[in-house]
Amino acid sequence: MVKSKRIIILERRLPSSQDKKELLEWLIVSLGISTKRDLDKTALKIMDLLLEKTKRSIPLRIEDLVDEIHISKSTAHHHLEKMFGSGILEKTKEGYYLKGRNLEQTIEEMELEIHRMLERIKRIAKELDKQIF
Repeated sequence: MVKSKRIIILERRLPSSQDKKELLEWLIVSLGISTKRDLDKTALKIMDLLLEKTKRSIPLRIEDLVDEIHISKSTAHHHLEKMFGSGILEKTKEGYYLKGRNLEQTIEEMELEIHRMLERIKRIAKELDKQIF
């Protein structure tokens, strides 16, 4: 069974500064990866570590999150699965990777995925229109 993707895109006001942390937080909130409930900014810390690992072509493992940002395995798993489900991560037996080689490529990959999803939905809508109208 293929796991469902849940891609969320929130339109938000752009950050007032070009500070890396502020821009990264804007990005992950805009993609529905982080919410106001994430008081400890765990998603931001995970994304920061993921980008560091991606830059060095190293997979991010749950154990890395437990050791480096001091969260439980269940919390690490929850956040990584949410990121995977949103379409920004790839999962291998070695760990998790950003879908592209950088953030821009990852967003481009997500854009293609959204297009494919909408095409499938459009085909079903067309079939329904034939049956209804």
